[in-house]
Amino acid sequence: MWIPDLFMKRVENNEEWTLMCPNECPGLYDCHGDEFDKLYVKYEKKSKGRKSIKARELWEKILSLRLRLVHLTCFTKILQTENQIKNLGTIRSSNLCTEILEYTSKDEIAVCNLASLLCQCLWKMGNLIIKNFMMLQLE
Repeated sequence: MWIPDLFMKRVENNEEWTLMCPNECPGLYDCHGDEFDKLYVKYEKKSKGRKSIKARELWEKILSLRLRLVHLTCFTKILQTENQIKNLGTIRSSNLCTEILEYTSKDEIAVCNLASLLCQCLWKMGNLIIKNFMMLQLE
């Protein structure tokens, strides 16, 4: 879950947060930082939001779910400004534990495939061999 600084400011000040549809509010999905804040407030002023809720109330629900479901959250501004691939554009996803950031564009989709193999067990199976320490090949 990506959390903009503007949301946290509104949590701190116990202000309203407006829920918006990315299809009805173009550009929000593609920006961050001050640019996001300006566009978000612009859409609020134009009444583009679907619903408003106290930011603190929403934050408490997010925290409650996070504790039960172990979903990690990322703070958008730091994530967007302090990464090694920021030159590619807005980061929209990560792997489940959020230690790997993944750039996705209209032309390419990033995925993070994680797997572990216990080579000793595979070797004992007899029909698999290990080549070049990286590739498994059926005989």
